[in-house]
Amino acid sequence: MTMTQAASEFLVQKHPAITRLTCELFISDVHFPDHDPEAWELTCQVAEFLQPEIIFHGGDIYDFYQFSRFEQDPRRQTTLHKEISAANQALRGLWKLTPRSQLFYKPGNHEAGRWEKYLWKVMPELMDHPMIAFRKLLELENDPITFVPNTHLYKIGDLYHAHGDEFPAAKSNPARDIFKSLQGNVIFGHWHTISLYYHRVRAKNRQYGAFGNGCLSNLNPEYTRFPQWQQGVSKVLYTTEGLFHVDQIPYFRTKKGKLGCIVDGELFTV
Repeated sequence: MTMTQAASEFLVQKHPAITRLTCELFISDVHFPDHDPEAWELTCQVAEFLQPEIIFHGGDIYDFYQFSRFEQDPRRQTTLHKEISAANQALRGLWKLTPRSQLFYKPGNHEAGRWEKYLWKVMPELMDHPMIAFRKLLELENDPITFVPNTHLYKIGDLYHAHGDEFPAAKSNPARDIFKSLQGNVIFGHWHTISLYYHRVRAKNRQYGAFGNGCLSNLNPEYTRFPQWQQGVSKVLYTTEGLFHVDQIPYFRTKKGKLGCIVDGELFTV
């Protein structure tokens, strides 16, 4: 994929037209069970406060540790089933707090990528078998959640939703590089950093934005030392005129050591 990749070259799944002011909570890169429990609890507080019409899970919600190419700690005893069950218990706890939310889930490279590569290597003959369909694998076939294929972008209004691994980018400012690749408004995760880039196209007299979402994972993972990651989520408001506004919500430590964030003028802490 080149740095001039255009949005029209992607498979795009479009959301129904927005008919009233709509709030979305964008969450990505939780990496259950290698998540930060405080960050997840804080996210639940934010979700309960916002009562968003849409919750979009932007990938790497699950870690799929068992299929990692990195060296694994032999003391860490877990199975894929235990990982998925614990994650789903946390997810359903969140969804219970926001009963009116439409739920969306787009797999990231940890889920779809690791799982597909495992199948290619170990069980290629089962790649298309319905018993190992991704939704069934995640034990979510009975949950009211819309799956977006990892090969697709999802578009709400004028804002593309991606995981973030679909585009080449540099860690210094992924938002800038991903905009240059996509040439459209986009919100994404994957990079575990909160990044922002605006660009005005004078020939069209239009301004575009790219918004990198923070993570909710453990900030001290076993496979890398001292990563420059930031935690947080994003709130998006959509209008019936096709406009949108992204409010990036970084998580921070208070002087008393609590994890906190500010949403709509309200302070939340754990």
